[in-house]
Parts: sequence; structure tokens; C-alpha cells
Amino acid sequence: MERMKSLVFTAFLALATLFSCQSTTTVDTVSAERPPMIGDTTLRAELFVDPHSFSTPEATVTHLEWDAKVDFEAQEIHATAVWTLSETHGDQVVFDTKALQIESVLLDGQEAQWSFDAEDDLLGSALVVYDLSPASKEVSIRYSTTEGAEAVQWFPAALTQGGRMPFLFTQSQAILARTWIPCQDRPGVRFTYNAKVQVPEGMLALMSASNPTQKS
Repeated sequence: MERMKSLVFTAFLALATLFSCQSTTTVDTVSAERPPMIGDTTLRAELFVDPHSFSTPEATVTHLEWDAKVDFEAQEIHATAVWTLSETHGDQVVFDTKALQIESVLLDGQEAQWSFDAEDDLLGSALVVYDLSPASKEVSIRYSTTEGAEAVQWFPAALTQGGRMPFLFTQSQAILARTWIPCQDRPGVRFTYNAKVQVPEGMLALMSASNPTQKS
């Protein structure tokens, strides 16, 4: 028994000696560089080139006043989009459009110089408004949608649950907002909006906003 205790004690000493000989140097695993983070607000999305938008960071918008009339018979939306420009901007602003009939463009209430760039089958056309000054505040675009508006879905009354009224909804994802409103159709441009929508009697227009609760 004493021999067994001696062997166990000797083995314990050997293990203790082995561990005491191991290096105690620590390795610093913390990098001096901060890794990229999802949602890092130090990176501004609007400064990146968006291959699916003609708009540029040279001039962006901050607010929209939208006044529209819905024509179910012609299956068209006739509207005016009044865009508030960012306080700091260049001498031109670019909007994405696709299958829109542009009727007039005003810069601060005066007729503006504007043009359409060549049309792309996927992206549509760039609407470029020129001669902005540092004091320019807003751009007003009067327009109508056409049958090529991919975001606009029209349903006759026969296809609705009640069968009495036609139905309209818009689906702007992924880059279809430009087919029913001239806009800077990119996620890096955020803006507030107010809307006034005229619909046939007995109908109610609803949007992703505070909506009326009474039909007019």
C-alpha cells in the first residue's frame, strides 16, 4: 500500500512539473481594426453607386406632396408630385421614371429646363431637371401613368369580394415605384410625404400613412 501511495505521489509530482514548464505567454486576439458592422450608421447608403437607379447623390429629395386623381375607366392615375430638395444640392436633380407621361416640370413654380435620357428596358428613363441654384427649393412634376405601369394593378368589380366596386393597388418592389410616380427609386433616399387622392364616390383611398376613416 505504501508503495502504491509513493507511485501516485510521484506521478502527481511529474504532472505538476510538466504543467509548470508550459509557456504562460498570452496571445492578444483583439484586433485594432473595428470589423464592419451590419447597419453601421457611419456608412451612408446613399453615397454608394446604385446600379438600378439613375438618381445621384448630387441632389436628393426630402419630402413629397402628392396630389392624384384615380381614373378607373381609363385605368390611369393623373397626379402632381411636388418634391422638396435637400438643402445642399448641385445644379441638377435626376428622377427615375418608367412608362410615365410627363406633362410639365416646374422649378420653384417656374417652367423648368428638363430632358429624358435614353430609355432602358429594365430601368426606364432618367428625368433630368437642370439649372438648379443654391436657393432652389422644390420640383413639381405633373404626369399620368400608362398601361405600362408595372406597379399598378387594376381589378374590375367582378373580381372583388363584394362585386360592386373596382379595386386598385400598387406594388413598388423592387424598382417599380418609378412606374407610378417619378422618384429617386433607391433605398438610400428616404423622404416623408403627404398625399391627397381623389377617387370615385363611395370609395376610400388607403396608404401606408394616417388614413381617413370616412368615405367622401
